[in-house]
Amino acid sequence: MSNAERNQLSVARSIAEHIKESIVGVRRDRITELVRRHLMQFRLIDGAGIWQARELAALGDWLLGEDLDTHDALELVDEVARCAEANPYLIELLNRAKGEASERLRHKVQMEGAAVLPSVVTYGLLLERLTQAMRNDWKVIEACREIWLRARDAEDMKSHWTVFEHAKVVSIDVTIDRVLGFHESGSVDPGFTRLLLPVNIIEAMFEDIRLGNRDNAASAWPLVKDRPGSWAHETGSGEVAASWSEDRKAILLSFALPRRWADLYATWNLAFVSHYGDFPYLMTKLLVPQVNGYQDSPGEYIYNRLLALYCQLHYTGFGRIDLARQGRNAIDWHDEALTKLWSSVNRESAQKYSEAVKHLERSEPARDGARSTRLNR
Repeated sequence: MSNAERNQLSVARSIAEHIKESIVGVRRDRITELVRRHLMQFRLIDGAGIWQARELAALGDWLLGEDLDTHDALELVDEVARCAEANPYLIELLNRAKGEASERLRHKVQMEGAAVLPSVVTYGLLLERLTQAMRNDWKVIEACREIWLRARDAEDMKSHWTVFEHAKVVSIDVTIDRVLGFHESGSVDPGFTRLLLPVNIIEAMFEDIRLGNRDNAASAWPLVKDRPGSWAHETGSGEVAASWSEDRKAILLSFALPRRWADLYATWNLAFVSHYGDFPYLMTKLLVPQVNGYQDSPGEYIYNRLLALYCQLHYTGFGRIDLARQGRNAIDWHDEALTKLWSSVNRESAQKYSEAVKHLERSEPARDGARSTRLNR
């Protein structure tokens, strides 16, 4: 694609084209090998390729990606861009990042993209499928939990965590245990996540403050304030904070403006993880379509995001252990100026979200049928 043609694309599509240029030559056997390495880092298969749980072995060929080729990798990148374009807060950031910030990132892609991006994209292909598998069968979540708890203890993963990361893992462990309990009993606590989700967000807010990213910390406050079920409580609509999806495989959460809440959460958390050197991997958990393709079902966003985060925490933790054993350093793509800009734009977006909620409070009293209308906003 020529520069003139690329200039006609949206920022999201332009970024996608640069990424695709770095992976277009990756052959099918290379994709399979990279997916296998990711599964080993997850500790879901061992060095001999043996699955560590029968639930995973039943999905073996599919998770190994033996059917995947270059077209699938390119298609994933395009779908990620499409989902990103549906988020007005994220598009605002991408448009504002034109120029110096995007040039620095483009330079990073040119210098290191061929070495890094095939690994990141194949990780995305695997994470997409692993998150789907967990969403569609809670026994897969349970199997992964047992594998990861054993491996964490055996390899002393906690020694590789920061204080913030340790708190995050503990809070996610508690949430996953509750989710598994709901699936086993067949009943969801209607107040589920009313406390757990705000606590999870506040943990990251304090870390952002510690890192000096106060604008991003401030942008998370509307997410805390509009916690699951708060709108229902204030309007007396009779809704609950949490309920089963129609197929009873996922948990839906209730917000005043579910789609806009998810839009804000996505850009806030992307900015948060941008301070890590290996953010291309960390952003993947937020960008894969199983998580970021929430536009038609925003109430399910946090459930899918929880599953992907649960996977990511272990991928990152075991990855640090592997790097330490090999005497290698992680990639470093962090751009402080980009993180600061993102934080600033997010604070403005958070204000827009707060104003939208206030407008809703003034103009839409609770009525029968209001919930189905709001779910698509």
